[in-house]
Amino acid sequence: MLKTTLAALGVIAFAPSAPAVLLPTEVNGVWGDASWELRYGRPPTAADAPAERVRVHLEAVISRLRDASLDQMEPDVLARRERAIDALQEYAAVGFYPRNLDDPSARPEFIDADGALCAVGAMVAATAGREAAEAIDAAFSRDSVWAMDVPAVSAWADAYGFTPLELALIQPAYPPEWHHPRYHTELAIGARIGAAVYGTSDYTSASEGLTKTADPALDLGLLMLWQPGVHWGLGFALNAQSNLDDFYAGDHAALSLNLMGEYCAPLISNGRLDLLLFLEAGGMFLPGDTAFSGVDYGGGVALEAPLGITRTTLRFDLRALGYHLWSQPGRTREIDGVELLATVGAMFRFY
Repeated sequence: MLKTTLAALGVIAFAPSAPAVLLPTEVNGVWGDASWELRYGRPPTAADAPAERVRVHLEAVISRLRDASLDQMEPDVLARRERAIDALQEYAAVGFYPRNLDDPSARPEFIDADGALCAVGAMVAATAGREAAEAIDAAFSRDSVWAMDVPAVSAWADAYGFTPLELALIQPAYPPEWHHPRYHTELAIGARIGAAVYGTSDYTSASEGLTKTADPALDLGLLMLWQPGVHWGLGFALNAQSNLDDFYAGDHAALSLNLMGEYCAPLISNGRLDLLLFLEAGGMFLPGDTAFSGVDYGGGVALEAPLGITRTTLRFDLRALGYHLWSQPGRTREIDGVELLATVGAMFRFY
């Protein structure tokens, strides 16, 4: 492994002349994680900070660029090249790199949502101005430099003495921020409160009456989710709902304990708003009347946004709920119902 690493770092002429496929967490498409393995004698892990991996890669790249044999390069081009490499060295030392908060795989990011420039973007901004870097970002925000085959990029590379292969060697693919809640095993506990905004009930016995619209109901929920990754979670939802469809002349509360699975996707790339799709199903019963128990099932959408209070997020749920309640032997009435519920609450995460 180490011999391969040394060869990769020492002889750039033997590097591929076509874009290499990025592995899910490799920091560069040409060298991969060779710079890290050379320095530490092991591959990087999720415990190694993405910013540190980028810095180690850039330091190795800068050393290789400084040592390149450029006897045939025009003096004015060589001088511009050195200024660009100086800018890259300053950029590597400062450490204000793009952050990958919404993709579990390493990927390029020319300018991120916080305005952090990528390595190549920093060189362009330092030599041709921030507007030039932003113009490239507008067209190729998350593309490899191999895809930036446009006159403006080619002209800059020629003027500053860089080959496409060298730019690909410089460009990091930013690993995911594993310490971010979305990429870490976590337990989320929260509560929600809201109302049933619509509902109907169908009574199987004609003597019990017609379909009726539900009265507004108070819905209380306790959620507990285990979320092992960026995209999905699994847990439980305990719901208490008052006056569920007015089963009798008086008011009754219904309880349900549901298994819930959810899929999470960033709605905004900076990680400040997530869209969740979820399904839940479980048992339902009326504590006030042991004659009825049954099942409920449903799903919906939710939005989550950080509140800026430790690891607490604001959650808004809109879900449709179907249920079937049946009576004990000797009673003829069974009830099917549908409701639409809107709730708001907060989730606190442990990881």
